[in-house]
Amino acid sequence: MRIKVSLKDAEDKVLLEQMQDDITVLVFKKRYQLGDYYEIELEKPNSYIVVQLDPILNPALIYIQGKHWRYNIPFNFQRYPAMADGSFGGIAHYAYVREATTEEILREQNLAYNSHDQHQNSGAFPHVTANAETRNEDAFLAKNVIDGYLANKGHGRFPFQSWGIDQRDDAELKLDFGREVLVKKIGILLRADFPHDNYWTKADITFSDGATITLNLEKTDKIQYFSVVKKKSSYLKVNHLCKAANGSEAFPSLSQLLVWGTNIN
Repeated sequence: MRIKVSLKDAEDKVLLEQMQDDITVLVFKKRYQLGDYYEIELEKPNSYIVVQLDPILNPALIYIQGKHWRYNIPFNFQRYPAMADGSFGGIAHYAYVREATTEEILREQNLAYNSHDQHQNSGAFPHVTANAETRNEDAFLAKNVIDGYLANKGHGRFPFQSWGIDQRDDAELKLDFGREVLVKKIGILLRADFPHDNYWTKADITFSDGATITLNLEKTDKIQYFSVVKKKSSYLKVNHLCKAANGSEAFPSLSQLLVWGTNIN
């Protein structure tokens, strides 16, 4: 599969571009500027690719519905950045995109993981959205729950980024796979910065066919796993969150959502 990787500025001017078969590498030797972005163009839609657009980011296997994907270069201007210091910084940048192998696509894996998810829907999956995010700060955006980082004994800046629900009782998170997958197990890693944090005792998981299961959660800093009878679904929602009735006004939060299973095709 032919893969074209372009780096463009805020005016859509091409700064650098490469196109190769199967894997395309781009090396850029200047500082990124506000508005710069990567544009990935694929030969065919509905493709699985492995991507790493910065050496600090871990590679991710993602699914692209169309033939184009845009990734906006992030800048850590906020008080609590959700990315590691140095991400996309400096004057030496390395990025690659390659076609995923059949083995990578079909093996059992965490189908929720995407280190390159963005706040907006860019056509790359998995992708997370929510109806509540604390102060719209990067450190509390919903996408943090699929970035792969497991540090949960703190809150705020990296590596303790999490999904903050803005103290809303009706908070709901949606994980969109972009295609139908087979779910076998769900993992919940609560943020555990006690006593700053509270926790949830129950949460519902709703699948794309409307079926719902209830998870009984405990106060722990460990990942809590729940088996699922092989369920086909194109998305799932985490909702009906029940905060522990311990008199605490502290903040419950989700550090990671893991969904173990397989791609169907």
